[in-house]
Order: sequence, then structure tokens, then C-alpha cells
Amino acid sequence: MWSEYNAEYHTRKSYDSVLGRCGYQSHVPTPSFTDYIAKGITVCDRWLQSYKNFVEDMGLRPSKRMTLDRIDNSKGYFKDNCRWASWFVQQYNRAKKPKNYHYDKSHTQKWVVSFQVEGKTINVGRFEDEKTANKVAKGIHRLIDRFIETELLR
Repeated sequence: MWSEYNAEYHTRKSYDSVLGRCGYQSHVPTPSFTDYIAKGITVCDRWLQSYKNFVEDMGLRPSKRMTLDRIDNSKGYFKDNCRWASWFVQQYNRAKKPKNYHYDKSHTQKWVVSFQVEGKTINVGRFEDEKTANKVAKGIHRLIDRFIETELLR
């Protein structure tokens, strides 16, 4: 049965996930050691003290579609480095950007540039060579980064 969004419940799940992925809670499954702990990704002392402090700093999770995102992925979880962001924003807030182009050998035999927003694929175009496809994809990444920086997509 479909239930209404429970901000308190989902905020708590996000908080527990942060603690778990950084090795602070053993009952929460942790992802690869190399993704967080080995890189020195930690949770600030204020948030470790209490869930209440986390909510005071970040507010309740705005919607199911938003998750906690580190603005600078080389740093840990603390108020000035975190925000509630969509999966789309998180996808582009990675050290290694998604490639966003591939060779379509079965239909057009061209290089296809596309990206995903809210689970929908947006096709940008088809190109004769990989160099052009790569250039177009990088241009899209720069544009998306600029939108994210100006908070249009947050």
C-alpha cells in the first residue's frame, strides 16, 4: 500500500546511513571500505553526538527524491559540506563524471550522447566520431555543473 512521505522517518534513515557508511554503526551495512573509511571520510563530532544536532543543521529531508550529498566529496559529513540533493545532482557531483556517450553499433552506427534526468533518457545527438561526442558530452557536464553551482537544480 502507498503511504505518505514521512520526513522524520526518511531523515533518520539518511542519518543512520551516513553513520553506517563511515563505520560508526555496525548494524547498518557499510559499502566498500575504500569508498569512505579508507579515504578518511568522517562525520563531524556534532552529528555523532545526536540525531537532533543533525536535524538542527540540515533540517528534515525535503522529499523521498532527495538524499544527503557531500558538496566536496574529498571531505566528510558536516553542515557546510552537505546539502539535500536529487539523484541527478549527485550523479554529476562525482570526481569521475559519467561518460554520457556510447557507440550505437546495432542501429545508427554513430556515437550517441545522452543523459538521464528523473529516470528519463534525454538524447542530445548522434555524431560520426568519438572525439565530437566526447566534446559535446563534456560541454553538457560543464553546463550541468554551472546549473548546480547556481542552485537551479538543487
